[in-house]
Formats: sequence, C-alpha cells, structure tokens
Amino acid sequence: TLGTGVGGGIVFNGKVWNGFHGVGSEIGHMILELDGEPCTCGRKGCWEAYGSATALIRQGRRAALAHPESPLARCGDALTAKDVFDAADGGDETAQAVLAQYYVYVAAGVTDLVNILGPEMVLIGGGISRQPVLLEHLRSAYEALYTARPFSAYMVGLPRTEIVACHYGSEANQVGALSAYQLAFHC
Repeated sequence: TLGTGVGGGIVFNGKVWNGFHGVGSEIGHMILELDGEPCTCGRKGCWEAYGSATALIRQGRRAALAHPESPLARCGDALTAKDVFDAADGGDETAQAVLAQYYVYVAAGVTDLVNILGPEMVLIGGGISRQPVLLEHLRSAYEALYTARPFSAYMVGLPRTEIVACHYGSEANQVGALSAYQLAFHC
C-alpha cells in the first residue's frame, strides 16, 4: 500500500505470514539508501521514506522550491500526491521529473521483494494506485531494474511476477486486515 507509509502483507499458500514474532511484513522499512531520508520508524533510508505518498509530497515540495515556475509551487504546503500527478499530466517537466524518480524508488522496493520472495504477484494499493499512469511507469521502471541484473539470463523462460493495482485501492489495508482476521479465525 502506497499511502502515508509503505505497508504490506505477505500471503504464502493462502495464509498471511506474520513472521517469527508476529510482526513480519514490515516491507516499508527495507533500506533503499544507507543514511538516506529520515523515516518515521527512526531509521534512515527506508523504502517508506522514498516510495510512500508522503515521500512523493516531500519530493514535490522540494522540486517546487527549486522550480518556482512549476505549478507545484502554487500549491505550497497544501501540495498533495495527486497534485504532482496532475501537474505531470498537464505537461509540467518538474512534476514529470519528480514522478520519474518516484517510480524508480517504488520499483526498487518491488524488485527487492521479488528477488527475496519470488512472488506470483505484487498488488499495489493505496490512493496512488488509482492514478492511471502509475502501473505503466512502475512496470517499466521495475523491468529496467529487474532485467539489469547480471544473473537475469537464467530467468529467461520462467514465469514473471505480475504487478497489478489492488481492486480495493485506498481501502486495501482494511480489506486485507479483515481477510487476515478471517483466515486466522476461520470466519
């Protein structure tokens, strides 16, 4: 889920995986950049600090300060992730550059998950997942990162992980929590 943070859930063989201590799947706190952006967890460089909607807003605000001619600058402190997408859709090069980097950040985390877990599918939820251009650009950035690996030649012909938008969008976390509850208690 790309929202205030980067949230996740891992399902193995139809069951939610919570890890040894019961708090597994904190995917937003994988490190993308050592000593990078501060994260709400207290560490620096977490995927959440680069790939959340909150991070996109921060990146948009920084770009607006550096480019006062951009429509992003008119939003001031009220800038939202949707504003960045709208400005990019309207042809603003500053917003387009912010989104291009954002897609790489999100794709880097997805690539790490695919490398570690080898999932059949990665579902992207949260309000940002409703942006029509997100999946196209995210898939492209993911393919560039995933196929750039020196050992990617052995992956030829193997099934590919699908990256799709979650049907429930910004409600995905509530639906996932309910599903986990139902799985745990066989409701």
